[in-house]
This record gives sequence, structure tokens and C-alpha cells, in this order.
Amino acid sequence: MYFQTFVNERSAAQDEPTSRLPSFNESEKLEIAGTSDFFGINHYTTVLTYDHFNPDEISTVGYYQDREANTEQDFTWPSAASDWLKEVCLYVGVRAFCFIISRTFFSFLIS
Repeated sequence: MYFQTFVNERSAAQDEPTSRLPSFNESEKLEIAGTSDFFGINHYTTVLTYDHFNPDEISTVGYYQDREANTEQDFTWPSAASDWLKEVCLYVGVRAFCFIISRTFFSFLIS
């Protein structure tokens, strides 16, 4: 499912008069096409994610309800200075994420 379709359906289920996600007309799409020259990632820690949908919360607008997922951390991962920050092998965390992004959207140098 495309992200726009997901947001449109959630907005309708939450009795919003229009989608919470703005749409672009064809002229605007052409104007911004190919204009990105930077893809930034801000990463603090890694979590394991799994599907979670609660139909009782469909009308609730919020980050945790919209993502329809739950997260947890592996208790075997060592904690950093803050207990919610975990020291995770790069191949499990941000490096794997960068690999997926580069293969899905475009090829870029990871530095």
C-alpha cells in the first residue's frame, strides 16, 4: 500500500474532512521531481518492530496509532548511558537500514 493511500484511509476513518497528508498537483510534482540531492538519517538506537493493529483505536489520531506497529528492544543488547539507548551491531541497525534505502530508492555512497 502506498503511504498516501494509508494516510487517506486513516484520515477518513478518523472523520477528517480531507486527508492529513497534503497532495500535489501534476505541475507541483514536475517542479520538485529530481530536486533532492541529500538524504539524511538521524539514528539514535535500534528497535525490533512488529505489526500491531487495534481497531478500537482507529479513530484516535496519534503517532502510535497511525504506525500500526509496536516496538521493543532485545534485552540482550547492552545499554548505553541511557537505558533506552542500546549498543547494537551495525549490521542489525543503521547500516542495514541504509542498505535497504539504497537498494530500494537509488544507489548512493554510505559514508
